Amino acid sequence: MSDAGQSPEVTAEARELHERGVEALREGRALDAEDLFREAYEAGHAGAANDLGDSLAVWRDLDGARKWWRRAADAGITGAAYSLGLHADEEGDPEEAEPWYRRAAERGNPSGAFNLGHVRLDLGNEDGALEAWRHAADLQHQDATLSVGIILARGGDEDGGGEWFRRAAREFGDPRGARKLATYYEARGDAAEATRWTALADRLSAPPVEVIGMSWRPDA
Repeated sequence: MSDAGQSPEVTAEARELHERGVEALREGRALDAEDLFREAYEAGHAGAANDLGDSLAVWRDLDGARKWWRRAADAGITGAAYSLGLHADEEGDPEEAEPWYRRAAERGNPSGAFNLGHVRLDLGNEDGALEAWRHAADLQHQDATLSVGIILARGGDEDGGGEWFRRAAREFGDPRGARKLATYYEARGDAAEATRWTALADRLSAPPVEVIGMSWRPDA
Protein backbone atom coordinates (compact mmCIF):
# COMPACT_ATOMS: atom_id res chain seq x y z
CA MET A 1 0.00 0.00 0.00
CA SER A 2 0.95 3.66 -0.37
CA ASP A 3 3.78 5.01 1.78
CA ALA A 4 4.63 8.06 3.83
CA GLY A 5 5.11 10.25 0.77
CA GLN A 6 1.36 10.89 0.74
CA SER A 7 0.40 14.52 1.34
CA PRO A 8 -1.46 15.19 4.62
CA GLU A 9 -3.87 17.45 2.70
CA VAL A 10 -5.80 14.57 1.15
CA THR A 11 -9.52 15.23 1.19
CA ALA A 12 -11.93 13.04 3.13
CA GLU A 13 -13.50 11.95 -0.15
CA ALA A 14 -10.17 10.84 -1.62
CA ARG A 15 -9.23 9.04 1.59
CA GLU A 16 -12.54 7.19 1.66
CA LEU A 17 -12.21 6.11 -1.97
CA HIS A 18 -8.71 4.83 -1.28
CA GLU A 19 -9.83 2.90 1.80
CA ARG A 20 -12.64 1.32 -0.21
CA GLY A 21 -10.09 0.33 -2.84
CA VAL A 22 -7.86 -1.28 -0.22
CA GLU A 23 -10.84 -3.18 1.17
CA ALA A 24 -11.87 -4.35 -2.31
CA LEU A 25 -8.35 -5.61 -2.92
CA ARG A 26 -8.40 -7.54 0.35
CA GLU A 27 -11.67 -9.15 -0.72
CA GLY A 28 -10.19 -10.23 -4.05
CA ARG A 29 -12.15 -7.71 -6.13
CA ALA A 30 -9.16 -6.44 -8.09
CA LEU A 31 -11.08 -4.66 -10.86
CA ASP A 32 -13.25 -2.80 -8.34
CA ALA A 33 -10.11 -1.88 -6.40
CA GLU A 34 -8.43 -0.49 -9.50
CA ASP A 35 -11.46 1.64 -10.34
CA LEU A 36 -11.55 2.99 -6.80
CA PHE A 37 -7.82 3.74 -6.82
CA ARG A 38 -8.27 5.69 -10.05
CA GLU A 39 -11.09 7.68 -8.53
CA ALA A 40 -9.07 8.29 -5.36
CA TYR A 41 -6.10 9.53 -7.40
CA GLU A 42 -8.32 11.85 -9.42
CA ALA A 43 -9.71 13.16 -6.12
CA GLY A 44 -6.18 14.00 -4.95
CA HIS A 45 -4.81 10.84 -3.27
CA ALA A 46 -1.32 10.40 -4.79
CA GLY A 47 -0.71 7.16 -2.94
CA ALA A 48 -3.62 5.57 -4.77
CA ALA A 49 -1.59 5.80 -7.98
CA ASN A 50 1.09 3.66 -6.38
CA ASP A 51 -1.46 1.09 -5.23
CA LEU A 52 -2.98 1.02 -8.70
CA GLY A 53 0.46 0.43 -10.19
CA ASP A 54 1.07 -2.43 -7.76
CA SER A 55 -2.27 -4.00 -8.64
CA LEU A 56 -1.65 -3.75 -12.39
CA ALA A 57 1.82 -5.27 -11.96
CA VAL A 58 0.27 -8.35 -10.34
CA TRP A 59 -1.66 -8.90 -13.59
CA ARG A 60 1.53 -8.31 -15.59
CA ASP A 61 0.25 -5.07 -17.11
CA LEU A 62 3.70 -3.56 -16.67
CA ASP A 63 3.15 -0.67 -19.06
CA GLY A 64 0.08 0.37 -17.09
CA ALA A 65 1.88 -0.19 -13.80
CA ARG A 66 4.82 1.99 -14.81
CA LYS A 67 2.48 4.77 -15.93
CA TRP A 68 0.82 4.91 -12.54
CA TRP A 69 4.06 4.46 -10.58
CA ARG A 70 5.52 7.44 -12.44
CA ARG A 71 2.56 9.57 -11.42
CA ALA A 72 2.96 8.44 -7.82
CA ALA A 73 6.73 8.94 -7.84
CA ASP A 74 6.35 12.45 -9.27
CA ALA A 75 3.96 13.18 -6.39
CA GLY A 76 6.59 12.08 -3.86
CA ILE A 77 5.64 8.46 -3.19
CA THR A 78 8.90 6.70 -2.36
CA GLY A 79 7.68 3.14 -2.93
CA ALA A 80 6.69 4.00 -6.50
CA ALA A 81 10.20 5.23 -7.30
CA TYR A 82 11.60 2.00 -5.87
CA SER A 83 9.17 -0.11 -7.93
CA LEU A 84 10.18 1.69 -11.11
CA GLY A 85 13.84 1.06 -10.34
CA LEU A 86 13.23 -2.58 -9.47
CA HIS A 87 11.34 -3.38 -12.66
CA ALA A 88 13.93 -1.65 -14.85
CA ASP A 89 16.64 -3.56 -12.96
CA GLU A 90 14.86 -6.89 -13.45
CA GLU A 91 14.57 -6.14 -17.16
CA GLY A 92 18.35 -5.68 -17.38
CA ASP A 93 18.34 -1.90 -17.79
CA PRO A 94 20.61 -0.46 -15.06
CA GLU A 95 20.74 2.95 -16.71
CA GLU A 96 16.96 3.25 -16.39
CA ALA A 97 16.97 1.78 -12.89
CA GLU A 98 19.68 4.07 -11.49
CA PRO A 99 17.75 7.38 -11.32
CA TRP A 100 14.68 5.72 -9.82
CA TYR A 101 16.69 3.90 -7.17
CA ARG A 102 18.53 7.16 -6.50
CA ARG A 103 15.25 8.98 -5.98
CA ALA A 104 14.05 6.27 -3.59
CA ALA A 105 17.36 6.35 -1.71
CA GLU A 106 17.25 10.14 -1.36
CA ARG A 107 13.83 9.74 0.27
CA GLY A 108 15.20 7.28 2.83
CA ASN A 109 14.39 3.92 1.26
CA PRO A 110 17.11 1.45 2.41
CA SER A 111 16.41 -1.14 -0.28
CA GLY A 112 16.52 1.57 -2.93
CA ALA A 113 19.91 2.71 -1.64
CA PHE A 114 21.24 -0.86 -1.55
CA ASN A 115 20.06 -1.67 -5.08
CA LEU A 116 21.41 1.66 -6.27
CA GLY A 117 24.85 0.47 -5.22
CA HIS A 118 24.49 -2.67 -7.31
CA VAL A 119 23.34 -0.92 -10.48
CA ARG A 120 26.12 1.64 -10.11
CA LEU A 121 28.60 -1.22 -9.83
CA ASP A 122 27.07 -2.76 -12.97
CA LEU A 123 27.62 0.59 -14.68
CA GLY A 124 31.29 0.65 -13.61
CA ASN A 125 30.85 3.33 -10.94
CA GLU A 126 32.49 1.73 -7.88
CA ASP A 127 32.82 5.02 -5.97
CA GLY A 128 29.12 5.67 -6.53
CA ALA A 129 28.31 2.15 -5.37
CA LEU A 130 30.25 2.69 -2.14
CA GLU A 131 28.46 5.98 -1.56
CA ALA A 132 25.07 4.31 -2.04
CA TRP A 133 25.94 1.37 0.22
CA ARG A 134 27.21 3.65 2.97
CA HIS A 135 23.91 5.49 2.79
CA ALA A 136 21.99 2.20 2.86
CA ALA A 137 23.99 1.08 5.90
CA ASP A 138 23.10 4.33 7.67
CA LEU A 139 19.48 3.45 6.86
CA GLN A 140 20.06 0.11 8.66
CA HIS A 141 20.44 -2.14 5.63
CA GLN A 142 22.47 -5.11 6.86
CA ASP A 143 23.80 -6.39 3.52
CA ALA A 144 24.94 -2.91 2.53
CA THR A 145 27.22 -2.77 5.57
CA LEU A 146 28.88 -6.02 4.55
CA SER A 147 29.13 -4.87 0.91
CA VAL A 148 31.07 -1.75 1.87
CA GLY A 149 33.56 -3.88 3.77
CA ILE A 150 34.01 -6.28 0.87
CA ILE A 151 34.62 -3.52 -1.68
CA LEU A 152 37.11 -1.71 0.58
CA ALA A 153 39.01 -4.90 1.37
CA ARG A 154 39.16 -5.93 -2.29
CA GLY A 155 40.46 -2.48 -3.15
CA GLY A 156 43.34 -2.84 -0.72
CA ASP A 157 41.89 -0.98 2.27
CA GLU A 158 41.79 -4.03 4.52
CA ASP A 159 41.66 -1.99 7.72
CA GLY A 160 38.70 0.00 6.42
CA GLY A 161 37.03 -3.21 5.34
CA GLY A 162 37.62 -4.68 8.77
CA GLU A 163 35.80 -1.78 10.42
CA TRP A 164 32.74 -2.37 8.25
CA PHE A 165 32.84 -6.12 8.93
CA ARG A 166 32.95 -5.28 12.63
CA ARG A 167 29.94 -3.02 12.19
CA ALA A 168 28.03 -5.78 10.37
CA ALA A 169 28.79 -8.23 13.16
CA ARG A 170 28.08 -5.89 16.07
CA GLU A 171 25.18 -3.83 14.79
CA PHE A 172 23.35 -6.55 12.88
CA GLY A 173 24.62 -9.79 14.38
CA ASP A 174 25.79 -10.85 10.92
CA PRO A 175 27.91 -14.03 11.08
CA ARG A 176 29.43 -13.19 7.69
CA GLY A 177 30.96 -10.04 9.11
CA ALA A 178 32.34 -11.98 12.07
CA ARG A 179 33.89 -14.63 9.78
CA LYS A 180 35.51 -12.01 7.59
CA LEU A 181 36.97 -10.38 10.69
CA ALA A 182 38.35 -13.77 11.72
CA THR A 183 40.06 -14.01 8.32
CA TYR A 184 41.32 -10.43 8.73
CA TYR A 185 43.00 -11.28 12.05
CA GLU A 186 44.35 -14.61 10.79
CA ALA A 187 46.15 -12.74 8.01
CA ARG A 188 47.78 -10.56 10.68
CA GLY A 189 48.86 -13.47 12.83
CA ASP A 190 46.51 -12.61 15.68
CA ALA A 191 45.24 -16.09 16.48
CA ALA A 192 43.42 -15.03 19.65
CA GLU A 193 41.28 -12.42 17.89
CA ALA A 194 40.69 -14.75 14.95
CA THR A 195 39.46 -17.45 17.32
CA ARG A 196 37.21 -14.98 19.15
CA TRP A 197 35.52 -13.81 15.96
CA THR A 198 35.18 -17.35 14.63
CA ALA A 199 33.46 -18.36 17.86
CA LEU A 200 31.12 -15.38 17.57
CA ALA A 201 30.32 -16.28 13.95
CA ASP A 202 29.45 -19.81 15.04
CA ARG A 203 27.16 -18.50 17.76
CA LEU A 204 25.45 -16.07 15.41
CA SER A 205 24.95 -18.85 12.86
CA ALA A 206 23.41 -21.23 15.39
CA PRO A 207 19.68 -21.84 14.96
CA PRO A 208 17.42 -20.44 17.69
CA VAL A 209 16.81 -22.76 20.62
CA GLU A 210 13.20 -23.36 21.64
CA VAL A 211 12.83 -22.81 25.38
CA ILE A 212 9.30 -23.22 26.78
CA GLY A 213 7.79 -22.17 23.48
CA MET A 214 10.04 -19.16 23.05
CA SER A 215 12.81 -18.54 20.54
CA TRP A 216 16.21 -17.75 22.04
CA ARG A 217 19.58 -17.03 20.48
CA PRO A 218 22.82 -16.69 22.45
CA ASP A 219 23.88 -13.08 22.86
CA ALA A 220 26.69 -11.87 20.66
